[in-house]
Amino acid sequence: MNKIRELREQKDLSMIELGIKIGVSDAAICKWENGNHEPKASYIIKLADFFGCSTDELLGRENYGTGNIEIIGEKLASDESEILAVYRALNKDGKTAFLSMVKNLATLHNVGVKIG
Repeated sequence: MNKIRELREQKDLSMIELGIKIGVSDAAICKWENGNHEPKASYIIKLADFFGCSTDELLGRENYGTGNIEIIGEKLASDESEILAVYRALNKDGKTAFLSMVKNLATLHNVGVKIG
């Protein structure tokens, strides 16, 4: 669970601070980061929500989001899947910036798609 440590350190949080944010003890965070225990699914979801990432990314899955993703019966092309994977890997601020950039690009190229 080195990803937890990496994401926690990116946010400049101590184990105590992260524990408070997701409702678990700092000892549990320490055990997760050191590989002594694995978090329950409910905590994996809380961590992913807090860090603004997918549970796949949090669990260290290298190929998350790189296959064809089916959305309402439609398969995405590999480049569309890659864009979605990048978006999902961003934190909240990154997602906001990404969407702004996409909206500007759509406007620049007169794409008639309403975004947000």
